[in-house]
Order: sequence, then C-alpha cells, then structure tokens
Amino acid sequence: MKPQAYTEFQPLKQVVVGRSWNSKSVANLPYISNNNKRLLTHLLDETEEDYQKLINVVETYGAKVFRPDYGKADSIYDYPSLMTPRDWSIVFDNDLIIGSIGKATSRWFAEGVKEHAEYFKRPKELIGFNPASIIRLGKDIIVDVQKNSNSQAIVDYIKKIYEPLGYTIHGGKTFNAKFKNPMSHGDAVFAILKPGVILTTDSNHMVKDSLFTNWDIHVIEIDKIHERGWSTFKLNHTRRDGTKIINLNDGRIHEWATSFDFENPKFNNEEFDIFINTWFNQWLGYSNESVFDLNCLVLDESHVLFTNYNKGVWDFCKKHNIEPIICNFRHRFFWDGGLHCITLDIEREGSCERYL
Repeated sequence: MKPQAYTEFQPLKQVVVGRSWNSKSVANLPYISNNNKRLLTHLLDETEEDYQKLINVVETYGAKVFRPDYGKADSIYDYPSLMTPRDWSIVFDNDLIIGSIGKATSRWFAEGVKEHAEYFKRPKELIGFNPASIIRLGKDIIVDVQKNSNSQAIVDYIKKIYEPLGYTIHGGKTFNAKFKNPMSHGDAVFAILKPGVILTTDSNHMVKDSLFTNWDIHVIEIDKIHERGWSTFKLNHTRRDGTKIINLNDGRIHEWATSFDFENPKFNNEEFDIFINTWFNQWLGYSNESVFDLNCLVLDESHVLFTNYNKGVWDFCKKHNIEPIICNFRHRFFWDGGLHCITLDIEREGSCERYL
C-alpha cells in the first residue's frame, strides 16, 4: 500500500483526519475553575464531533480514513499538533514526508498510519519546511519561497530528489506567484479545485506573471468575509473593558489575536478568555490571516468540501460543474485551521499527469 497523491483534486482514496486532545484530560488540570473546565471540555468535544462528521462525509464518498492517536498520553499541553497534519507532512511521489514535529508527535502520527510505515521519510534537509505552501500539480511541484516559509535550500533539495523521477520543481525566482500572505500558509489563500480552476484572495500576487495565466480564477472578496464575523475578534489580548491581558508565563503582552469561536455565544466568556490566554496561548493562531472559505478539501473534480456558504464561491463552483458540500468545522477560528489544514491526503486515484 503505497502513498500516492499527485494533485489536490484527483479522487480521494485515503486521508488522515487530525485529532485534538481528549476532553477527559481536562479533569487532570490543576487549579481550573468549573466554568473553565466546562467550556474547555465543550471546545474539545465539539472539535471531535466535527472531525467525526467530516469522517462520515469522506467515507460516504469512498475514501479510507486514518486517525493519529495520542496513545496513553492523558495530559493536555502545548498545541495539539496532530490536529493539523497538513502543516508538517506531505506526500511526494510514493514518499510520506514528515517534517519538523516532536518525537512524541511523530510516534503518535506513525501509529495512526502504520500501514504506510515503510514509506515514511524524514530528511533533515526538510525539517522546518512548509508543506501547506507547496502545490502538487501532477508532474509539477510548486514550492512557495518566502520569509518564514520554504527556503531556496528546500527547493534545491526537492529538485535533487524528485526531478530525476520526472518532476519539474518550481520555486524561488522561477515565477511570480506567491501562495501565502505575509502571515499565513498557502492553503489559507490559494486552492486549485480542478485543472484550470482556482480560488484565491489576491489575483495580483497569486497569478500575475505566473504559471496560471490562462486558468479561470475566482478572487474571494475579503472585506465581505470580515463583515461576516472577523471584526468581532479581540486583538492583542484586550479585555472587554479595554485593559490588557498579560501572559503570566512571561509577563509580556503578546501582539497576537485571541481567535475565539463566536458561532456560539457560550464561549464569549471573559474568565475563559483569560484562562486560555494565560495557560494555553500557544494553542492560538492568528485567524485573520486565513480565508476558510477556500481552505477546502477536494474529494474529486466534482465535489469539494467547504466549512461554510459563500455565494461567490458557490456560483464559481456551479460554473465549473462542482458541487460544494458544507462540512462545518465550528472552532476553525480558535484553532486557526480549516478542512485542508486538518487533513492529509495519502492516496488519490489517477496517474501523474502534466497540467501546465
């Protein structure tokens, strides 16, 4: 059973679906109030509920699902890295590349996909790479090179290993298509739904002088997404009365966003805000960087999973005979991860073709 995923859009056959911490571990946390215990338990349970809904949809369309497993670990600490396997792993050819995650996380991930163990690769040259800003397009692999993302050395290594196998590696100054905004991973701002069909947030950066000049491109209107809810997020750990929340771990006020989920008002709770910012601020991303309307999972060229309805995206999909399917991930703003982030395609049906 070899890993094989040449694109983001060929029919999905095997996929890893992430996993957060088990809510039962909340009971082991010291000095936690009943209010914070209740809300943290809800957060973790609802996250797993949405994973299960995603699994049901994916299996309905014929794909096999793998889950990473924390084993006997019963404590909550650090960011649950198994939530977002796309951020540190990718399939190239028949290799399952694992990037810079800790040894414990690597073991937990490996246990969930042990059927593919013989194809694991963890080259030191790719430690720290950003697979969420790499696009596999058949015989073309496009590596986004930017500050705090993939380096030219990473491009050179991928070229060295995979160009002899028949791939063309694009990266560095080869073209002028940036697949991420200044803060985010590429899959937060760019998605290929099928050959010739692209969702993006910035046509100037994503497409100008690039490899995709003849493709049909839909630019999502970011301002309307902001109006839908992002403007309600609190920045810089500010309480509702305007005072700052200081991180008790190091005494500093962090220039970061508390990406809390406002779809349900029960989480709009100041005590819980302070609790998370004090003890679990490493869990928080900066979700204003991400456009979850395009952080999607393509099941095949006719079916794509999205977290919510967007009229422009729906009209664009209809134009290209794609059925958009809503599979909500309610706490995506808290975790700063969408459907693409929380999955990893291990096998897609089809051969390695040339699309460019």
